[in-house]
This record gives sequence, C-alpha cells and structure tokens, in this order.
Amino acid sequence: AQFVGPKAVTNATSQAASDPMVCGVLYFVHIPKTGGTTINDRLRGLGWAFNRLYWGDEEEGDDPNAWLKDHDAWKKSDGWQWLLQMIDSEEHPKIVLEAHHGAPGLEYMVEHELKEVACKLKERGCQVRVVTMMRKPVDRIISSLVFNNEEGQVFPEDDVALGELRYLAEEQPRYLLSGHHDTWPKYWLKYPEKNSIDWDLVRRVQHALSYAAIVGNTRQLDEFVAQVYHLLGVEPERDCEGTIVMHKWRSAEECRRRARVQPDLNVQKNDYIWSELSDNVKQAVLKVTQTDRNIYHS
Repeated sequence: AQFVGPKAVTNATSQAASDPMVCGVLYFVHIPKTGGTTINDRLRGLGWAFNRLYWGDEEEGDDPNAWLKDHDAWKKSDGWQWLLQMIDSEEHPKIVLEAHHGAPGLEYMVEHELKEVACKLKERGCQVRVVTMMRKPVDRIISSLVFNNEEGQVFPEDDVALGELRYLAEEQPRYLLSGHHDTWPKYWLKYPEKNSIDWDLVRRVQHALSYAAIVGNTRQLDEFVAQVYHLLGVEPERDCEGTIVMHKWRSAEECRRRARVQPDLNVQKNDYIWSELSDNVKQAVLKVTQTDRNIYHS
C-alpha cells in the first residue's frame, strides 16, 4: 500500500482487492480513534474466526500493568496463543486478529512474528495480510482528547488539553510503529519543535505500511470495509440506505429503526470543535501532528 490519506482506498487497495485470500490471517492494526470499533464489529460473524491482541481481553481484566512490566507478555496472551493454536490445529485456517493496546507495533510484527506465521502458512496455500485504518490527524487527535477527558465526552479545559498533548504527539504514526504510548521511549513524550518533520519517522512508517494490503481512511470507512470483505472473499450486506451492515444489524426492521442513528461507533465528529478551540490549543494541536499530517497527505 503506497498511498494513505484521502486516496487510500481507491489507490492502495486496487491490487489487493483483485486477489482474495483463500485462507490465512488477516491482521488488523487498530489505531485509536480511527473507527476501529466499527471495523471490529464488522469483522465479526463473517465465517472467519475472530480474536483480539489486546491487554483488556485477559481473564484478569483490563490491567495493562502486567504487559508493561513484561514486553513479551503479549506472546502469552489469550489472543496470540489462540492464533498459534488455530494455525497448528487447522490445515487451512481462516483467522482475523485485531491488534490494539498492548500489541507490538507493526514495524516489529512484520519483520518478525508475522513473517514467521506467513512462512508456516505459505506451504498450505494460505497468506498473511495486513490492513489498517488512518484518520485525518487533527480530527483524530481531537477525538483522543475528548475520549480521554475524565469530565465526560466534551473537549477538556485548555490546561488539561495542553498537558495531555505532549503524551499524544504524533500518536497515529508512532502507534502504528510501536503500539500504545505507554510503551514509547521517553524522548517521544514531549512537544516536537515547531516546523520540524521527523523524517526518520516518515521513512519508518512508509516502510511498515509497504507491508499492508489495505490502508483506509475514516472518511471512507464503508469503502474500506468493502475492500476488506472482498479480501476475505465475503460479499458485504447492505442496508436499506446502501450502507454495509454490521453483523448484528441484518433486518430491514432494524435498518428502519436506526435510520437516525450514527452508524460509526465511537467516532466523534470534530469539525465544529476546531472553530471553538483557543489559539494556544490550535497551535499545540498543529505542532503535535506535523509529521502525522505529512505522512497522511503524502
């Protein structure tokens, strides 16, 4: 996938879409606040086994501390052990694995773990394919600030937002490379200099994305889903308005009932928020998304 941003679906997916998978592993990298909750829902109930590599899915509950203390804890997680067992027990497995908080970054996975999985599956005629979704950087960072606000689903006060932003600097590309910000090196947890693009980060992200079959963007979420379904050999079902339906919303009655319901789960619409931000917060948001915006629009 050589294109990200607004042209991602139409350009980056054309080759992948022409070659559906017979069997193997679809590895979905769920970057926060890009529509991943919606994609999660739409990847279930398709005839492919689904699981997550996520530190909130362990039996002891949502406790990331164990994963942070042991960087290899994810290898012993329910999700990863399930994947290995499926590969060992089935000749032609059909697996969808969502990678979210706690999973290693894509940079590591494509060079090591997924490469080994692909080698095991190749002789059986199966493949490993990587897909991910990116979002317009300013919109995504605003959603993160709203979502993380302890005062509720509203934009935080300026001092809170300015303090939080240094932990979210270039979050989208860095999450893609290295996972959750709690696992980042300390020198990433600061404001970047003004008018400075991290060209090493650009290079590394573009290299990691070169392994992806599909790189979508949130504003074309339904088209991304359609391309992923095609990759899995699944014909998408559409509702009375032509929108691809989630696995739990199949009937015409349900379509009519939710006619006025926002179909995308957990994604805030932020166009109106930007105009209300103070100049200080606007400048900070632009500063912490400099490299992200360069990558997204490249």
